[in-house]
Amino acid sequence: MERVSCLFLFIVPLVLSLGGSKALHISGGLRDSPTIKPIPNANIKVTTIANGDALIEKACQATLYKDFCITTFKSRPEAQTQDLKGLAFLSMKLAKEHANVTAAYIAGKLKDEDNLPSGLEDALEECNDQYDDALAQIEDSMQAFFANAKNDVKTWLSTAITNADTCEQTLKDSGVPGALGDRNIVFEKLCSSALSATGSSFQQ
Repeated sequence: MERVSCLFLFIVPLVLSLGGSKALHISGGLRDSPTIKPIPNANIKVTTIANGDALIEKACQATLYKDFCITTFKSRPEAQTQDLKGLAFLSMKLAKEHANVTAAYIAGKLKDEDNLPSGLEDALEECNDQYDDALAQIEDSMQAFFANAKNDVKTWLSTAITNADTCEQTLKDSGVPGALGDRNIVFEKLCSSALSATGSSFQQ
């Protein structure tokens, strides 16, 4: 009995001393755990972005349109998480997307042939053929890329640039140089970016 009394005398002061603390609530029978806030992992995020930027710079180092190449990649969130091979494939994908949109634009213009200015219809027909070929070149370059056929990738992408050049020259020769706006030059820049990115990926 004496032992129990001593234990009681020890516990009571301890409880009273903690009575105003949030750490222990005897009356409610609950113990509150302190709130632990996670520390933002800012360092990892910054490192990832920095690495992504460095790889984009490397992928764009061999094109004459470096600023365009970098800006294009950075406009795509997925580019930040890609290695050089991923950036190379993305660059070809972007070129293909642009070619598809341009081909669709040309096809839409040709449907309204009755309202086309003199000379424009024939020029657009030629451009339509050129972009059909360009799309085939991009597809071939993608297949060559996965087969690690470096020279074939370069050949097909360069040929796609020639297709856009031929379209642009045809429009100029027909007296309608602005018929497609800047679509041809944008496609050329995308293909040039792809040449640079694929070249960098083969060197790693």
